[in-house]
Amino acid sequence: MKRFAFTFLLYTSPLICYTLICEYYFFVDKETVGVDKVVEGQLKSTRETYYFRSFFNNSPSLYKLKMAQKKNADILIIGQSTVLQFRDVMFHPFESSFYNMGFSINNMNDLESLFHNIKTGKLHKPKLIILGLDVSLIKKTLYVNPDNEILNPHCDEVSYPKYHAMASQLFIKSQLSKKTDDGLPNRHLGFGYLGERGTGFRRDGSMHYAGDIAKFIKDPVFRDPGNYKKLLDDKDYIFTEPYEIDQALLKRLLNDLKLLKQSGTEVTVFIPPISDDFYSYFATNKQFNAFFNDYLAIQSSLADNGFDVINFTTPKDIGLSDIYMLDGIHPGEVFTGRLLYEHIAKSKQKGLLSKVDTGYLKKLILSKTTFPLSFMRDTSVFNY
Repeated sequence: MKRFAFTFLLYTSPLICYTLICEYYFFVDKETVGVDKVVEGQLKSTRETYYFRSFFNNSPSLYKLKMAQKKNADILIIGQSTVLQFRDVMFHPFESSFYNMGFSINNMNDLESLFHNIKTGKLHKPKLIILGLDVSLIKKTLYVNPDNEILNPHCDEVSYPKYHAMASQLFIKSQLSKKTDDGLPNRHLGFGYLGERGTGFRRDGSMHYAGDIAKFIKDPVFRDPGNYKKLLDDKDYIFTEPYEIDQALLKRLLNDLKLLKQSGTEVTVFIPPISDDFYSYFATNKQFNAFFNDYLAIQSSLADNGFDVINFTTPKDIGLSDIYMLDGIHPGEVFTGRLLYEHIAKSKQKGLLSKVDTGYLKKLILSKTTFPLSFMRDTSVFNY
């Protein structure tokens, strides 16, 4: 028996050491803090904290749903990654009643399930919803998984041993590749490898891109890390064929928004901007450009149906340059703030948006600490 135990330990000790080393680093970077504790920690923290893992799935739909249930926000931002730069400070004095659910909606099934949860009282009924209408929501042959992430959100992987094994493999690969965090802050800023270093979801649901800001501080030029030109050329991501609006999806969307509005919730539809660099590039692609023009025509249809719309634009259209974009299709928070400010200032708002303090937002935009990608409200992250 002793011999067997010795042999067993001899052969398993490398695996045990490997597991302990990985779990130690996961513990240090708070990668394995569960979603429930992340939500609790962010809401209780007296300073801004961030949540973003690198080796485990972030379960964004699960995380955002739990946060939304706790926040009971009157101003709710919904959509995909293009709405993540809407921040609570843009809606002064309603910061405490704001939440950004961006990155938790992947398709029409998700959107309709979210609306159903609001209708049935499973989620607080907001006074105002701002919906980011990405092309993928109404495009034929969605590139995303059609599974319903609102009804069945992705599990919290840190609770399952098999995901720890997969995360350990990713961790070892990252160490072997010797990737550095040049310009990123030190730890103790949140939850998860990136969250601890300042990149991730804030407690208001918006996204802080510490890495992109650090690179911009070092070299203030426009970057497109997503390489959307190549994705378009490869017909990948949201650029898969056919380039066609799914009329059935569009009809569902309009009907759902009408029902939501009839229930007493104000609805503003946000058509996300695109960098001038990428816009001029895809204009040479006749098929995709024709599809995109059909997509933009939806703005008129929405307006005809009585919906408030923040129309599509590029930075050049409002006197800015592409350095206000995080990449080809994601606006930075200052650009997003400008679009919101000009929309409220120019349109005749009657509801909750009319009560937003645009003077406060303007001061934020013109602040000496503000630069193209950020208001730098999270100044503790950087020596800036």
